[in-house]
Amino acid sequence: MQTDATHPASVVSDSLSISFPYSAGEHTDALSESFERRRRQSWYRFCGVLIGGLGPLGLVLGAATGAPVIPLLGNTLPLVALGAFWFWGAPAVLRFIETRQLRREGTQEGRDIETRTFSRDGFTPTAQWSRPIPWSSVERVVETKRFLLVYASSDGPFYLPKHVLSHGDRTRLDSLFREVFQTRPKQLLLLPRAT
Repeated sequence: MQTDATHPASVVSDSLSISFPYSAGEHTDALSESFERRRRQSWYRFCGVLIGGLGPLGLVLGAATGAPVIPLLGNTLPLVALGAFWFWGAPAVLRFIETRQLRREGTQEGRDIETRTFSRDGFTPTAQWSRPIPWSSVERVVETKRFLLVYASSDGPFYLPKHVLSHGDRTRLDSLFREVFQTRPKQLLLLPRAT
């Protein structure tokens, strides 16, 4: 049984089905919080600092050797601008492209509502799946500030926005996660909670 967006979660026998409106922007945000994407963004920022730092370094070294300052500034500014692009611009451009692509795919697939179902048998990422993915095939579950990320395929994590969960549903989901990941606790990465 699925629920509508006004009642985001319902308990059906021994499973928990959570439905929420699909948003390409939220999907992109969830993917950007995955470990792989954060590592890529760190690489862009490292390149930005490295490239941007070469300009001022060249300026200092040139000035120390007595080179004229105006030509040095002309060589420095493009490096600083390129470094700034790699630091801020490249991640923003890639996010824009990915959001457009996900929006287009969502429209083509008629994706208005996303449904995630959790049970002792496994995790069902969409209502179209006939059987759940067994928990033994789920690599890990990671909680970020805004999402629960379930790594169950090579395409990247499936996401669940935390804002659609009621307190009771979240408690139940945490209990289920702890039960199914009891033998492999390092693959369950939940944020600490105040008790």
